[in-house]
Amino acid sequence: MGKEGVRKNNFTFSSVLRACAIISDDGICGEQVHANAIKLGLASKSYLQCGLVNMYGKFGLIKDAKRVFIVNGSMRNRVCWNAMLTSYVPNGCLIDVCWCEYIFMYILSPF
Repeated sequence: MGKEGVRKNNFTFSSVLRACAIISDDGICGEQVHANAIKLGLASKSYLQCGLVNMYGKFGLIKDAKRVFIVNGSMRNRVCWNAMLTSYVPNGCLIDVCWCEYIFMYILSPF
């Protein structure tokens, strides 16, 4: 990407992460993209963090997905919550799904 003159930003990284989630390499490609985003100072962007949560979740790397989700902090939006929930369900973390639902529905959502 860099060799072709394409500027790297959080949107290009998000697209690359989507491609990494399809590759069957146990998340190694995505981890390299994550490291590159950290180097460029883009890892704190909400759009990119949601893609990281999704990518880590697809490979069953729930601890990594949760770490990125927690780092997102106050910038979490509905997309990030959805990515975290869809990471938990296929990996059998049903108690964590209930925790997320409780936090989102009763604590963070305005009535």
